[in-house]
Amino acid sequence: MKDFFNSLPRWYLITLWALFVLYLGGWVYTIHLAQIERAAGAAVVMPVGDHDSTSYAELSTSLLQGHFNDGQGEQYEYFHTPGYPAFAAAIRFFTGGSFFAVTLAQILLAFATGLLTYVLGAQLLSPQAGRWASLLFLANPLVPYIVMIVGTDMLFTFLLTLAFVLLVKVFPTRPLAGAITAAVVFAAAVYVRPVGFIALPIFVAPLLAAAVPFKQKLLYGVGMLAIIAVLLLPWMLRNKADSGVLSFSSLFSLNMAYYEIPHYLSWHNNITIADGIQQVARESGVPEGIDANGYPANWYNLAYTPALDKYIYATVLAHPVQYAFFHLYNSTGFFLNPAINPPHQTANLKQLLTQHRFAEFARAAVTPWWLVLERVGIVIALLCIVVGFWSCRRKPLAWAFLFIILYFAALGGVSAASRLRLPVEPLLSLFIVAGLAVLQRKIWKRIH
Repeated sequence: MKDFFNSLPRWYLITLWALFVLYLGGWVYTIHLAQIERAAGAAVVMPVGDHDSTSYAELSTSLLQGHFNDGQGEQYEYFHTPGYPAFAAAIRFFTGGSFFAVTLAQILLAFATGLLTYVLGAQLLSPQAGRWASLLFLANPLVPYIVMIVGTDMLFTFLLTLAFVLLVKVFPTRPLAGAITAAVVFAAAVYVRPVGFIALPIFVAPLLAAAVPFKQKLLYGVGMLAIIAVLLLPWMLRNKADSGVLSFSSLFSLNMAYYEIPHYLSWHNNITIADGIQQVARESGVPEGIDANGYPANWYNLAYTPALDKYIYATVLAHPVQYAFFHLYNSTGFFLNPAINPPHQTANLKQLLTQHRFAEFARAAVTPWWLVLERVGIVIALLCIVVGFWSCRRKPLAWAFLFIILYFAALGGVSAASRLRLPVEPLLSLFIVAGLAVLQRKIWKRIH
């Protein structure tokens, strides 16, 4: 590790330290905000946020007390998984219980992910491009915005990026060690965020791009997936014992029943989203079971997922082309949604367009001014990504990274937002830097 840091240019190390100081300044400011919120009697105090963040905070506290319960009921424990609560509980155990210790650890993970981005960039492009990509990742407003709140995103991103590095750097020379360690890290990532359970294809994509015989890649790919399955099985058996359903999480069923399908029905049948939710409850035969906090308790519960899934698949397959168009259209929010939105924003640009409310769309698209600048920056970044990918299209690894990005994007649907983009921000940073390098060369050639 010492040799690794000694090999880095002085300007790069100085820039990393400067960014780290800025992150620490933001972290100290969140401590100040927490004091203000606590004095004002706020229900949720920094660095804990609403909903999922609160649940993970409570789960980490319950683990410190010797059990796994967020205080809302066991149906919600089928939705959450123990990876992040265990991470937060372990840090709090050694630091006196502070959640700010958890967010400080997330800052360290962000910088570790930046260094891993450098390694990937050196492999795909060049060491210089890798350094710029790592700095771009850390300078992205989305990263500090997320790491200052208790949540799974940064740990999940770190684990995914680490596994990609293992497959890119270790697997070609030591296939067995690379495949096994990557599989273990991927399994840990799924325990942190169960969305990884439906993202299994991305786990083998970098492996398939390796410069080794295809039969060997196929063999190790199957072996990796088998290891991941074995490591996930204990939690599935735990859920089976409690709910009667062998499944890792109720995430898919809840997301489809409470978000995707009601929004689709609203668009397809010209009804309100609330009416769409009632239609799901009525036609699936599973009432929401709204609790005191307004959550659909039954739809969090794994015991009801077979009935929900049957209805979900029937609804999607009734109009597969229309649903695919609706889902992919809404998934564009994965790329286009800004990292920082105005508080209490209600305008959804995608919905305004689909409802042909063009005047409202035009007004919402240009206010406030700083959000317009952020959106312009996103468009420029997307253009750089396209140019950057095209410049390295002959490299199998570039196609593997593109597949990972698009797969994550396609999972989004109506839930697509900038937060869900964080796991692939390291890969997007690589393509942005590659695109900027191409544009810089073209501009330099024109000048001279």
